[in-house]
Amino acid sequence: MALFGEKYGDTVRVVTFDKNYSIELCGGTHVSATGKIGYFKITSESAVAAGIRRIEAVTASMAEEFINRQIGTLNELKELLKHPKDILVAVQDLQKQNSELAKQMESLLHEKGKSLQTELTGKVFKQNGINFIAEKIELNSSEAIKNLSFELKNKIENLFLVLGANVNGK
Repeated sequence: MALFGEKYGDTVRVVTFDKNYSIELCGGTHVSATGKIGYFKITSESAVAAGIRRIEAVTASMAEEFINRQIGTLNELKELLKHPKDILVAVQDLQKQNSELAKQMESLLHEKGKSLQTELTGKVFKQNGINFIAEKIELNSSEAIKNLSFELKNKIENLFLVLGANVNGK
């Protein structure tokens, strides 16, 4: 029997931890004593199916290499953050600053949108009973352009609107 598309060799060991709970198929490497495995580090854990989890791990020298790479990454982060006493607090502060800046930027875009709305309202011209606006605008957010369009549509009846903008090179 093979589960989940796994490939097993000719010999497959069946490991029973509890016949009512877990019967495992194992076609992997075996050791006579767990102490021979050495250092053991779980590298990932995921769901395979309902109630079934899969872990992947490295052992011995590969586990040490994995940990050394992780420590190297942590040291690079400390360097980037100018060696804070507590790296978690430093990252949380950066996340908070980023959130505050994003809110400020959103507010500025909203204000710019309001200003553009006033400007564009003054550029409406009527043609055959239809209010028409066609302009290239400077607004670097597709969401802000969409909001501006809806606000203009709600403010000006029977509107045909064409707006063009360069949003992040598009």
